[in-house]
Parts: sequence; C-alpha cells; structure tokens
Amino acid sequence: MLVYCYDPNCPASKYAYPLLTTNDFENVRRYVGGILDWEEAGLPVEGAWFESGTPAPEATK
Repeated sequence: MLVYCYDPNCPASKYAYPLLTTNDFENVRRYVGGILDWEEAGLPVEGAWFESGTPAPEATK
C-alpha cells in the first residue's frame, strides 16, 4: 500500500503511515514528495480524478 499527499507540506500521509503499520497492515510505504512530485517526475497517473481533466488544486503551503 502506498500513502501519499498532494505535496510535501501535507501531513496526512505522515499520520496515516504509522496508523496503518501499527494496525497490522503490511508492505506500507509513504511517498513523501506527494502527487506533485510524482507528476513532475513524469510518472504515470490514472484514476477517475485524473481522467476527468480537473485541474489540480494549488499547492498547500
């Protein structure tokens, strides 16, 4: 399982990771850079939100 946020300033994945791992979830990884970093690296994105063409919100800074 991969947990991530929008960008590195979002704390949700920071809190989700230990919650999952201490509740018997295995193979959990946290992608610190968030979806912005993923997209900027040119990595593939899929899913209903992406396919709808809805623009991403501004970074949470």
